[in-house]
Amino acid sequence: MVTRTAQDRSDSGLFVLTASAEGALEEHLLPMLQWVAQVTGADAGGALLILDLSSGRTAVELLSLQATPLRSRAELLKDCKDICRQAVAGSGSAAAGQGLPDDNGRLFRDTRSVLRAAIFQREHVLGLIQMESARARAFSSGDSQRFAELAEDAGIVVSRMLLREYAAARGFDIALVGNSPKLLEMERQVKVAASDPMSPVLIVGERGSGKELAAHAVHYFSKRSAGPFLPVNSAAFSDTLLSDELFGHERHSFTGAETSRAGIFKAAEGGTLFFDEIGDMAPAVQASLLRVLDQGELRRIGRDKPLKVDVRIIGATNRDLGKMVAEGSFRADVYDRLNVFRVEVPALRERKDDIHILASYFLKKVCVANGRHHKVGHIDHCLSCLSMAGAACARSDFYDTLNEYNFPGNVRELRNLITRIAAGILDEDLGAEHARLAMELGAGGALKAAEDVHLDAVLRNHIAKVLRLTGNNKSHAARLLGLPLTTLINKMKKLGL
Repeated sequence: MVTRTAQDRSDSGLFVLTASAEGALEEHLLPMLQWVAQVTGADAGGALLILDLSSGRTAVELLSLQATPLRSRAELLKDCKDICRQAVAGSGSAAAGQGLPDDNGRLFRDTRSVLRAAIFQREHVLGLIQMESARARAFSSGDSQRFAELAEDAGIVVSRMLLREYAAARGFDIALVGNSPKLLEMERQVKVAASDPMSPVLIVGERGSGKELAAHAVHYFSKRSAGPFLPVNSAAFSDTLLSDELFGHERHSFTGAETSRAGIFKAAEGGTLFFDEIGDMAPAVQASLLRVLDQGELRRIGRDKPLKVDVRIIGATNRDLGKMVAEGSFRADVYDRLNVFRVEVPALRERKDDIHILASYFLKKVCVANGRHHKVGHIDHCLSCLSMAGAACARSDFYDTLNEYNFPGNVRELRNLITRIAAGILDEDLGAEHARLAMELGAGGALKAAEDVHLDAVLRNHIAKVLRLTGNNKSHAARLLGLPLTTLINKMKKLGL
């Protein structure tokens, strides 16, 4: 694998491509093609993708920098599978080549030099990236290196886009967004864990950092992706109830058991069972879980013989299980068997390079949801800045202010903050003052010991703070407080403001 710095990746445009889940995949790949064409001096380039091997779904993106005739999309789509198979059979990786592909493998008719690399997801070939030049021996070994980097990045982009499509089809919304070294390392750990679909996985990270997202990704990238993914809150049940929920019971095994129950483990057969906050699991349930981790068997209440079960177990926690084992509050044998593959989800303060990308991503999602964002041609627009030809609605000092904050609630806190801001700001550019206001509102106004804790005093101080930060703009303050303007005015009169 090619190893690069975050700056190198930014140069290749990866930060743009992974920042949004919206739009067609071809639109995300075009900037990558433009970057590699610029650094290699190519005349044309293309991405040919087989996105669904069973249905034959394909996609093409073409780039021509010269007035040379490109083959039609229809022609390339027709030949896409054959071209991709030829590329894999020929080399399977990027290499500078002086020989020419077959006629149906060319992107344009004047080709005399070609660079070609396959795009993989796990063991599956998703397509290829190709660059061509009308000059003989046009590409150097350095160009081959850059092209290998492009193919690696393209694999990340395509995998993430397909992950979002997979999630959307199943009714949940997840996105791996960012390009910081910490996030890319987490993504690498996810794919390593996914390569073995049987072994347990332990996901560690602070609250709000995205542990369940990582668990979904492990499931999706594994051979179990066609099976169910069932989440369980380990702290939500008593010993007896959770055992019954997980393992089920036989009819008449206890008073009130009029019918048998299969349990969550059997419902997850062939798929993944995700234990959120597994550090809070009751000791009795840990003992029952040990047998499943050890032998792939479960004991159902009221049944003498064990049942075999084919389920991968993923546990997640924001606690230090190693320390809990030393203190005797978590079973060492369960920890040892669970900790086969380990995925570490970084805190947002450890991946500050991604704050700008994440904030932009959440801002667009919120605006799309409330109808303030739409697309005109290939340009994204917000209704508040259509006259600015789709310019961003947030100034640089907005993102600079976000970067100054450590976000103890991690990505979840950032998402909530952006939601508050987008709900309150309708017709002005976002700046540092809006970021500071949203942070203060989100902090909950932690009371100092000397402060008046009477409800009216708390409301008076809170409304006064919002008014001060909005320049005494009552309409703006009402939106941020989630109140009708008349209600705010009445409350201000009542509180003596």
